[in-house]
Amino acid sequence: MRYILGWISVIVLAGCSVSTPAVSEYRLAPTSEVKQEKALACAHTLKVQNLLSSAALMTQRLYYGVGQYKQFAYTQAAWSDTPQKKIGDLYVALLREREIFQSVHSYRSNVLTDRTLEIVVDDFMQYYDEDYKNSHAKVGLTLTLIDTAAKKPLATKSFKARKQAPSLDAQGGVDALNEALQEVMEASALWLEGECK
Repeated sequence: MRYILGWISVIVLAGCSVSTPAVSEYRLAPTSEVKQEKALACAHTLKVQNLLSSAALMTQRLYYGVGQYKQFAYTQAAWSDTPQKKIGDLYVALLREREIFQSVHSYRSNVLTDRTLEIVVDDFMQYYDEDYKNSHAKVGLTLTLIDTAAKKPLATKSFKARKQAPSLDAQGGVDALNEALQEVMEASALWLEGECK
């Protein structure tokens, strides 16, 4: 009797175990093919604030839109880091590389700066048509350069890019998002060069 109960337990527990497919993790890693000359640093220091974004970009879930109003999350794909944090880190790295400002710091830094960069994420998602036959990615960011001491905005500009996804899946969406993000970051860096006075 004890053996029968043991076998029944094994069968029941074996039936309850379900193998879950692995989740693919994707990174934001836009690459610039255009080598730009470094700008002469202006006399200001800059801190890039924590990005302002929707709650969807504060998680590692990878979302996509369908049609005009629907939004879903991929079940087998995720971001390796939250887009909100990663985009901010990418801006810090880009602006340091370009040497537009005397120094550039993350919002996590305790350094006091005389300029602050506020970035609002207006759009950052892969979209499908209702019939799932076409997909594209949109990136929209609004940047505001602020005089830190006066808490006064000095300049504001919005940047947008839309790129066709090379494939109708999460990988295609990530590729298109990286390409669109790179375009927006390049354009906004050029704008900041002109605004750094």
